[in-house]
This record gives sequence, structure tokens and C-alpha cells, in this order.
Amino acid sequence: MEDPHNIKLGKLGEDLATDYLVSKGYTIFERNWRNHHKEIDIIAFDGKNACHCGS
Repeated sequence: MEDPHNIKLGKLGEDLATDYLVSKGYTIFERNWRNHHKEIDIIAFDGKNACHCGS
């Protein structure tokens, strides 16, 4: 079981990253996308470039 502090810290990091991408003109398409046992934290697009962030 994960430490609740780590979960909160991870969410804060994802929120900050999302805010940064939005400030740079990206549209956030998905957060915490999962496929089987894999996860992508943020999927974003700025009209020309796609960006995916994960841990």
C-alpha cells in the first residue's frame, strides 16, 4: 500500500505540471490514463506537438 503522503505529493506534482503545460498553450487531453499495468500521468497537445508525462 502506498504512503498517503507520497500520493498527495505525486498529485501536487501532476497538478503543477498540468498548470505549466496549460500556461504554455497545451490542451490537456487526459490525466492518469491507464492501459493494463501502465499509466501516463498527463497527455497534452498544443496543436502541433504532443506531450506525455509519466513516472
